[in-house]
Amino acid sequence: MTATTPEESPKPFKPFWLALFVFILCLALSFLPRNFHFLGVEWKQINIISDFQKDAIAKDSMPVNLDSLAEVIAKASDTIQFDGTPLLNFGKGKDLKDISHFVNALHHSKKKKGKTRIAWFGDSMVEGDLFVEEWRKRMQDTFGGHGVGWVPIVSVVENFRLTIRTQHSEDWQHHTILNKENSHLALGVGGEAFIPAEGSWVKYTAVNRPHLDYFEEAYVLVYAPKGGFSLEVSVGDSILNIPVEAKSTLQKVKLFSGAHCKQTKIVVQHLTAETLIYGVSFESQNGVFIDNMGLRGSTGLFLANINPISLNTDWVTEHPYDLIVLEYGLNVMKKEAKNYTWFLKSFDKTIQRIQAVYPEATIVLLGVGDRSEKVDGNYVTMPMLTQFIQYQQQMAVAHQLFFWSIYDAMGGDGSMQKWAFQKPSLANKDFTHINARGGQVLGDKLFDACLFEFNRQRKRIPNE
Repeated sequence: MTATTPEESPKPFKPFWLALFVFILCLALSFLPRNFHFLGVEWKQINIISDFQKDAIAKDSMPVNLDSLAEVIAKASDTIQFDGTPLLNFGKGKDLKDISHFVNALHHSKKKKGKTRIAWFGDSMVEGDLFVEEWRKRMQDTFGGHGVGWVPIVSVVENFRLTIRTQHSEDWQHHTILNKENSHLALGVGGEAFIPAEGSWVKYTAVNRPHLDYFEEAYVLVYAPKGGFSLEVSVGDSILNIPVEAKSTLQKVKLFSGAHCKQTKIVVQHLTAETLIYGVSFESQNGVFIDNMGLRGSTGLFLANINPISLNTDWVTEHPYDLIVLEYGLNVMKKEAKNYTWFLKSFDKTIQRIQAVYPEATIVLLGVGDRSEKVDGNYVTMPMLTQFIQYQQQMAVAHQLFFWSIYDAMGGDGSMQKWAFQKPSLANKDFTHINARGGQVLGDKLFDACLFEFNRQRKRIPNE
């Protein structure tokens, strides 16, 4: 037998060091951000500690007593015998002032004795009137009303919005709160304002849909503190000339009423100073009107800091709201985010501001819908999404709001993937946004929840 020399002796530790190197490399890759690029190469995140990390994230980033929150939710749900996603009342148990104003407004609208006005503040979830369209239809079917409500002058979604057709001249200046350079302007409650030039025009055409197939009455919301102007308004075959005086407060100017026209054109004339126009509201004498003020890219935080002209007694007096819907979250949720306490604190100011300006309005906070991300080749619900919803529920409890979960209405965990892949699909392949069919499904579900709550509360609230 040939003896083994020292140079030929085996090195048993080589596999160990190789395995250790691979482990450390994978561990390092676990902490890489997604879509990380280095030396022109995209490095894929390999998360070998995800099973440990999930619990750590939930524990470290949730300043919420989850047991207490679960108890509040259970109590709010306990008395509701509703086959669907309920509208949860996190208000005071015996104090119904948070809902009575809205319920009575709906009751009067149903009796054709007044208007109920609703503001929907949201993000791209409702752009093009998705979701809101079906909810509006069902509300007007039940409580009356003819008209789409508030419509902007210029919109990035005007070409695919199906509830009204808009055309306009190209000389309008469009300003939004998302541009910091516009912070000095007196923007509208939706975070937008439009500045016309002499001769600027906008044309609206009704569409062949229930409650939207003609215009009955219309108003324009303007702010002209430094000089007046006039509006030339085409209503069918008639042309009206409407003067607008200079005034230091918001004005809601009636354009026409009692009409039955399918198209109207508004031309700005005789400008004497810079004027802000916020949009046109299409209504009828009685009924429910829902103003879709969804703004692409918005987190809703701007509502706490918007110029006072938009959220003061002038706006409340001229264009009051009985119900306010807050629908945000799409632009807050991020794949890499593990903590949303910053949003909790910031959005808290938004809610306080709205409650201060609209003390009688009922406020409904919508929990964010399901959203998917691709992990190891599969689409799964974002890990922090359910925790984010708990943040939203905490805000609803703290401010005694109503709460309705889009996530639950969609079907919960993994529902976005199902909605996107089913035939016909209910969501887009970005696994973030619903489509028109999905919007119809959610609009019906939200209406069913609202109608159930209306009938339930109506029995408990004295007539006004």
